[in-house]
Amino acid sequence: MRKSIIALAVFCSVFSAFAQKTFTVSEFKSYVENYKIASGAEGETVSIKIKDVLSSETQNSLVTLTWKTKNSKNLYFDLDLSECTYADDDCILELFHIKNVRRCVLPMSTKFLRYFDCMQLEEIRLPDGLEEINYNAFFDVSSLKRIEIPASVRYVGACAFGDCSSLEYILIDKNANTEKWSLAWNAWNDAKIVYSDEKDFSDKKTDKKNDEPPAGERGTVAFEHANYHMWDDIAYTITLAEKPAKTQKANIFVYDVHNGGELMGRLPIKIKKNKTVYTFTGVPTKYFELPETDLIYTILKECQEYWAKMKFVLVLKNGDRIDLAGSARCYVTLP
Repeated sequence: MRKSIIALAVFCSVFSAFAQKTFTVSEFKSYVENYKIASGAEGETVSIKIKDVLSSETQNSLVTLTWKTKNSKNLYFDLDLSECTYADDDCILELFHIKNVRRCVLPMSTKFLRYFDCMQLEEIRLPDGLEEINYNAFFDVSSLKRIEIPASVRYVGACAFGDCSSLEYILIDKNANTEKWSLAWNAWNDAKIVYSDEKDFSDKKTDKKNDEPPAGERGTVAFEHANYHMWDDIAYTITLAEKPAKTQKANIFVYDVHNGGELMGRLPIKIKKNKTVYTFTGVPTKYFELPETDLIYTILKECQEYWAKMKFVLVLKNGDRIDLAGSARCYVTLP
């Protein structure tokens, strides 16, 4: 683990040393559009340094070109933005839905990080001088493995690293003042919280518990979509590992993993003898409820939105319980 921390600390300098090309955003666009991946290669990662003035327009252009390249499925970037400056004094970085960036060094003058939601992002270097990390800033960045928060950060918003399923640890500078950080800043991940003055943290356990019920080996649920809006209809297929011995009534209990496993609702179904696959469409969620907990209150107050994570448990009339592997999120906004 200590080797991983050291590797993260030198990430910026090593990465910069190997950056082969320096472009403005417009030059980068031309480079990417004309880039040809080697014949027979499944994919390539190119190291790029961007040196430009970042306005909202240039940031949007940077995001857009990562989606519209001819090689968008297999061309990845190590992106060094450290020498970029900002068009105004607010120094806000917002790379919303950027794609195929595996490693990134942020501009040294960044003060406010609003969003960097790149599914492929594995490592990122936050600059000294960064003051605020927005709520949901890295929400669902499922490849992010580790992150270091500098001492200058005065505020981290709710669910800033929510559903970062690969996040191993968050290293916080020992001089960081965390008193004003959101009470839910680290909700919905299992990362280890490590402070930079800890000499031995190899055995340090996570400060959070994974409230998701263990995936049962007797059944799965596959949702048609990964995300839904609350009060929309949902669709899913349940597959049982064993053939039911008889026909009987049952209930699907829907729990919210994000809210400590609180019950959201119940869906009655009928299990038939020897039938293992059940497909449902047009199932309403309007009767689901979100129990009022301190966590939900904190997140809704700050974000004006909430993502419930649905977990299904099938309970037969005879009392037999089947935890179904699989989940989907349900999005709620305040009116």
